[in-house]
Amino acid sequence: MKPEKIARKFLDFLESRKLADCSKLVADDFGMTWPGGIQIDNLAEVKRFGSGRFQWVKNIYTDIEVAETKNGTAVYFIGTLEGKFINGVPFSNIRFVDRVLIKEGLVSELLVWSDLAEELRKHDL
Repeated sequence: MKPEKIARKFLDFLESRKLADCSKLVADDFGMTWPGGIQIDNLAEVKRFGSGRFQWVKNIYTDIEVAETKNGTAVYFIGTLEGKFINGVPFSNIRFVDRVLIKEGLVSELLVWSDLAEELRKHDL
């Protein structure tokens, strides 16, 4: 399977909280870095991390870029987020970039950048 397809499946499973499916796609050394430098090395932690912030969140992709690196294939997903904060306030058009590193057919790393922190601050979350 092409790296961009593996990365997209992983992100789709992550968004829908199908963590058992996600786990089949990740390498043993898998790790994530979220805005603010938050490190998560365990998929189960993702659910806990998001549950205190969002009722739901969805990625809307506007571009996908693929680049070969010395550590594997980096797949960049660029777009906006929409959803609803835990307090019921909706949000949309929040910019993000997800970088998914594919190594030997598995997801090795997820790096996330977004403007979501600005929205969280606006709503005291």
